[in-house]
Amino acid sequence: MEEPFREPPPPAGGPSEESAHGVPGGPVRLWPVVAVLGALLPAVVTAQLAAGLLWLLASRVLGLESGGSGESGAVGFDAAAVAQVLVATLFAQGAFVVVAILGTFFVERPAGDALGLARRRLGVGDAVLLAATLFPAAVSQLWWDWRYDEPSEALVQLSRLVVESPAAVFPFLLVAFSVLPGFCEELLFRGFVQRHLLLAWRPVHAIAVSSLVFAAVHLDPQHVWSVLPLAVWLGYLGWRTGSIWAGVLVHAFNNGFSILMMRLDPTTADATSAPWTIAMVALGLPAFLWTVWRLERTARSSAPPAP
Repeated sequence: MEEPFREPPPPAGGPSEESAHGVPGGPVRLWPVVAVLGALLPAVVTAQLAAGLLWLLASRVLGLESGGSGESGAVGFDAAAVAQVLVATLFAQGAFVVVAILGTFFVERPAGDALGLARRRLGVGDAVLLAATLFPAAVSQLWWDWRYDEPSEALVQLSRLVVESPAAVFPFLLVAFSVLPGFCEELLFRGFVQRHLLLAWRPVHAIAVSSLVFAAVHLDPQHVWSVLPLAVWLGYLGWRTGSIWAGVLVHAFNNGFSILMMRLDPTTADATSAPWTIAMVALGLPAFLWTVWRLERTARSSAPPAP
């Protein structure tokens, strides 16, 4: 059977995959990670201001008016309102990519290696990997159901956006909330940040820090806590596979699955989603255990013999 999780060989002239997986190969400067994370907030704010200015200009030129007020005075999500959200999302995700790429100028590694862009082939294990992702997603939902009685205002607005967006623009919303974060956020957090931390720290510490930072950028407290199980899973995948692509696939699938379920069944946004959660555990747990076993077996078989 094909080994879909086997790590690629190290690039010529670059650090070994062992070094990238937490075995220090000498002193590693952590200031590039600190600088990148410090630049993230200003970059995102600047991107949002640019998106707002662009939308203001476009709305004046094209005569666009987003949102109409309903009976309760709430702003509706028509095509123009969704388009405004899409522009803001595109600019924000672009800021993650720009910051990650800028960080590669301050490390002594090829950019592709620093960002975890080593190519990998798709295999049968990737289908199981997607099913395995249902388990951490279910853990997130169970934590939310236990911890909170009502969704936050931010989650309510997200649910309304997904449910009320016109059918013609919903596919664009789906891509913007799944594929874009899947690549852009993985490039920064599991790519540049985590891979650099793995050069200096033990994997558990590098994964914990990158996961906490990733969760924190979601801002809304309910979202921050509920995204942590997925963040740890993504960090583990980035560590064991030696690249970001498994994480990109999983991240995009998780977001896309959540958005589709929210669209098809709006009750998934609140605590009445127990039937979905049970089904996700039943399907996801066996796949999760198999995936971890497979990754650990592959890591052991590819490790150098002990001296």
